[in-house]
Amino acid sequence: MLGIGSPAHFKNNITYVVPSDLANLSIWLQNNTLVGAAGWEDNSGNNRDISQPEVGFRGVAIEGGLKLDGADNHYNWASSYLDMGGAQDFTLFVVFQRDGAASDSNTIIGGDTQNQAFFIDDEETIRFQTDNNDSVVSGAAVPTGQNGVNSLFKFPTDTWVVNEKIIMTVTKSSSGGFKWLKNGDEVSGIESGAGNTINIGQNLKIKHLGALDDGTDNPNDLHFHGTFHELIYYNTLLHSIALENINNYLRNKFAI
Repeated sequence: MLGIGSPAHFKNNITYVVPSDLANLSIWLQNNTLVGAAGWEDNSGNNRDISQPEVGFRGVAIEGGLKLDGADNHYNWASSYLDMGGAQDFTLFVVFQRDGAASDSNTIIGGDTQNQAFFIDDEETIRFQTDNNDSVVSGAAVPTGQNGVNSLFKFPTDTWVVNEKIIMTVTKSSSGGFKWLKNGDEVSGIESGAGNTINIGQNLKIKHLGALDDGTDNPNDLHFHGTFHELIYYNTLLHSIALENINNYLRNKFAI
């Protein structure tokens, strides 16, 4: 069964859906499409390309995606930053492979400040941080009266393992509830701290891929070490059939 309003595509007599079939597609960094060391063009039709003008901060185009070194490689969205924070609901698919140590922190998306970030702490931990007065690298709790939220999610052992190509899917509702899937199957991200899964903080702008805001070689920038193979972002909450459709598309594409 296809998502509502989704046209059918056929390959070897198998019906399938591609990301552009669904409404509210906002960013699509498509594998092996308009990608090179200098950047990756958005295939959603919204012109939300990423680029890196500084040669020394560029990664390497490999396997249809971008491989980052974990030291200073990163990419930037130039303008029209989408906001994943506040009451905005969204759906994000990222196909990646982490390199380095299991305990390494790896930023997926960085925002306007170092207080805005979505990153993997280690194989069992993910943080989703909206604006407040603490730095994400401090690990401090959100002060009373601040609008930002540091949502910390704990997963079963070896969920986001290194040296494995993974499809990560995360949805966030307008009330701040999260749902997580690995390779199309739901995984439990258990909150750590009261109310951690309720994140309706101020801002998390989609501004940087693979680093926090200042984008330098500061080790606190938690640069991504590994390869981004594909990234798909919807500015809406996709539900079960649509989630299954896109995860099937990605599983088939990457043989996961």
